[in-house]
Amino acid sequence: VKFNIFGCELDTKLYNESKIKNKNLKNINFYDYNNIFEREVNFVGNVPFRSPALSLTTHKSILQRLTRKYGVAGIREEAVFFILKTIELIENSNRGGTINYITPKLIFTNNSKFYKKFREVLNKKFDIIAMVDVDSNRFENVSLPMVFISMKYNPHSVDDYFDEGEEYWDYRKIFKRTYLGSVPCESIFLSTPDE
Repeated sequence: VKFNIFGCELDTKLYNESKIKNKNLKNINFYDYNNIFEREVNFVGNVPFRSPALSLTTHKSILQRLTRKYGVAGIREEAVFFILKTIELIENSNRGGTINYITPKLIFTNNSKFYKKFREVLNKKFDIIAMVDVDSNRFENVSLPMVFISMKYNPHSVDDYFDEGEEYWDYRKIFKRTYLGSVPCESIFLSTPDE
C-alpha cells in the first residue's frame, strides 16, 4: 500500500527542519488547509490547546463557521476548533478517515454544556478505537493531563435513518404523545405503505 503524507507546520523553524524529510509539508496554519483527499485520510498529531484560542483573533470567521456547522457555539478552546477543522476535512474528502491526536484530557471530562455538545458531535460521527492517558511530562511547558485518542469516522446513527425524508415517521414525537408503550412500535416497524 502506498501512502501519501501531507503535513502542516505553523512554526517556521520546525517547518525548515522538517521539510527536507517531507516535501509535502506546508508552512501554513491548519485552518487555512483545504486539500481534498482522493482516499481515506488519517490525521496524526498533537493538537494545539489554549483557552481562549489564539485563532479566535487570527481566524475568527472560520471558527464561527465551524462552530455553527457542528452546533457547538460557545467553546473557546483551541483543541476543539482544531478537531472540528479535522472533521470538516474528512467530510469534504468524502472518503472517510481517522483522527489520532494527543489532546488535553479536559475536553473529554469537562461537563459544561459546550464540551458535552462537542462530545455529542464526536459520538455521532466517530467510533472510538482507543483512548489512553499520556504523560504530560513528555512535553515542554505542559501541566494539563493529556490523552491520546484514536477515532474512526462513521457518521451513521439510528437517527440519521429516521431523519432522511418524509417517508419516515418521527418516532420521537409519537412516543412523547402516547401512553401505549410498545404498541406504536409494532405499527411503525411491521407495517408497510402498501398494506
